[in-house]
Amino acid sequence: MDWLTVVRVGDRKKGKAEELKATCLLYARHLAWLRATPKQLDGKRGVAPIKAYLPTDPAFKMPEADRIMVDAFHRIGESKSNGMGLSPIGWVDVDAFCNRSGYELGKFECNLLVDMSRAYCSAYYQYNDEHQQEPPYARQFTKDEWRERSKSIMAAVDRTEREMMSLKKPR
Repeated sequence: MDWLTVVRVGDRKKGKAEELKATCLLYARHLAWLRATPKQLDGKRGVAPIKAYLPTDPAFKMPEADRIMVDAFHRIGESKSNGMGLSPIGWVDVDAFCNRSGYELGKFECNLLVDMSRAYCSAYYQYNDEHQQEPPYARQFTKDEWRERSKSIMAAVDRTEREMMSLKKPR
């Protein structure tokens, strides 16, 4: 099904709805973690995890979430700018999105889009204020993934050391 096709998601069963909501909110928080720029101990901004580590780092693997909701979340925009930073999308944004995009989302899905945006903005600011960041969800890595994660961390450390050395001025 291509995205131009009218998508009718409809109401979900109660048990599945709670699971869907939990996975979609986790997806939004993980995306915010990837993009946030944490404070360093000296108060300056650091580098977002998505830019700091290798793209093959297993920590970048996004949690499983409903494909249609993730697509709608990216199409509507995870957040909007309020002039001073990020703010969550609102009902006007969701209404305009549904009217113009071809998505026919039910009440549950519209609520979920707003909740995902709120979770994204909240996590983005939370992770911006933390010195050390951990992904919002923990999953078990395989041995190969641990090796790749170690390589990614070492590459980030090496890059940081090179940057620090280039900033030092001889006396």
